[in-house]
This record gives sequence, structure tokens and C-alpha cells, in this order.
Amino acid sequence: MASKICVHCGTQFHAPTNTKRCDNCRFITFPCEACGREKTIRRTRYDALLPDGSPKSHHFCSRKCSIGYGSRIAAKLRENKVSVICPNCGKSNERRISHAKRLFCDVNCYAEYRRNHPELYPANKPGPEAMKRFRQRTGKNNPMYGTTGDKSPFWKGGRTKYRGKGWGTINKLIKRRDGYRCTLCQKSHEEVPQLDIHHIFNWAETQCNHPHNLLTVCIFCHQGCLHGNQPSPPNHQLASLARAATLARLAPDDLRLIVSLDLQHRHGKGFPWCVVETLGLPESYLGGWQQLPLFELRLSAS
Repeated sequence: MASKICVHCGTQFHAPTNTKRCDNCRFITFPCEACGREKTIRRTRYDALLPDGSPKSHHFCSRKCSIGYGSRIAAKLRENKVSVICPNCGKSNERRISHAKRLFCDVNCYAEYRRNHPELYPANKPGPEAMKRFRQRTGKNNPMYGTTGDKSPFWKGGRTKYRGKGWGTINKLIKRRDGYRCTLCQKSHEEVPQLDIHHIFNWAETQCNHPHNLLTVCIFCHQGCLHGNQPSPPNHQLASLARAATLARLAPDDLRLIVSLDLQHRHGKGFPWCVVETLGLPESYLGGWQQLPLFELRLSAS
């Protein structure tokens, strides 16, 4: 058994482990500063430093005593108040010790004092050099002068409520097809603030008003589909719901009217193959090179 020197008291002792303290110094008994009960713990735990590297100034027997002691100290600090004089009206106000720097009664006193003493609060005015640089980058000297809207290099198309020719009629027919009820949550127009028409494939990209691309949804489900705030089914499942509703509940005359309005708006412009395939549209909706099947496009590209 190895002989060692205790790092605390300096006595020689024998121990089979790697401990650096003798049996008398390995543990320490101290009174709790909150309840006064004696507690025995290891000296390494007693001498442990705080996260900032400073030694502990208080020792407790349990976490409950530590929290209670801190609460009592905070209550005493709240009870101890100091009197401060308002520089504006001269009124004496009581403040906590931590709020002793708040001299004014309220915001109105502070604003009135600043108006009456402008020399104490000088304005932060820019210097002549700063004003010169500012004039060089404003007005017609600014390279971005007049480049607003679609003239800006950062223009992305903007936002508009226009959804093609006859959108008001299409909106009413699709809502009547779905029974004035949200297709996703099945809530009626009386249970939700608003019913919207959702384009399964984004209007800005496809401009498709075909009934297979339109669904009646409430305002909450619409936000979930657009921004991902709520889980929504994938496009192919939404397209299946739209096709089933169109075949089951949309009158043939209403279908022909919506399709004709959609074709008039697009002027015969076709859709990508993935859109036509997902929505279940005939091949006549493909435009130009997109009329080729997908595997032929891959072969031609390779």
C-alpha cells in the first residue's frame, strides 16, 4: 500500500486508491446557512468553484434550502427602498435599490426635462463629410434611382390577386362543386372565416385554372399548403381529390365553361409533362417539346 502526504493537513497516510486526502480530511461537516442542520459531504464537492471560477460563499444542505435562501434575500432587497428626487418636478419617489438610477417620475417628466434642457441632450447630427457622402448617394446620383418595380434587377414578378380570365366564375363553380366545404378538414363555410381556392400547382409558375388543379380549402389549410405551417398531402393526392370531385359533382356545362376560360387565358400555352401527368390531363395540354414522353427526352438529352 503506497504512502502518501495529505494535501490538506500534510500528514502521512496509506491508501490503495488515488485519493490525495486522508480519511480525516476527505469529508467535511458544515451547518446549512438556511436551516442550520449539519451536512457531511466530500471536501472536493465543498471546495468546488462556481462556473465563473470564484469560490462558493454559501453552503446549503439541499437544493430546497438554496432556493428558499435566495428567495428570502430577494424579498429583503425588494423591501429595502431608497428615495430619489425627480430632476424635473422635484417630487420624491421610492425606488428599489436596483432601480435607484430611475430618477424621473414617468416618461412625461423625462420628455419635459429633455425639452427644457436641450444642452444636456445634444442631437447626434452627422458631420460635413458624412453629409457629403450622403448627398453623393441620394437622388439621381444613386445608381438605383428610378429602378422600382419591374425595372429593378431584383424584381421577382410581384404579387397580384389576378388569377386569369373569368376567375370570379371559376371560383364560384369550384366552391359549388366541393359543396362549400374545405376538402382537407371538411369544415363548412359556416365554421371557418373564409374559403379559398387552392392551386395545386402554383399559379405563378403554371397559370393553370383547370378543375383538376383547383381545390376548395379553408383559410387555415390554405396557409398550411402555401407556407408549410400545417402538414398537407402531396400534390398527387390533392390532384386525385380534385379529379374525383370533378367527375362526381361538376356539371358538364360547368366543366366546358371552366376549360374554355382556362384556354382563353393561356392562349394555348402548354404545361410541363409532370404537371399533365399528375393532374391527369390529356396530351393536348403539353406544349412544344414537352409533348415528347419523359424517357424520349432523357434519350435526346443524353
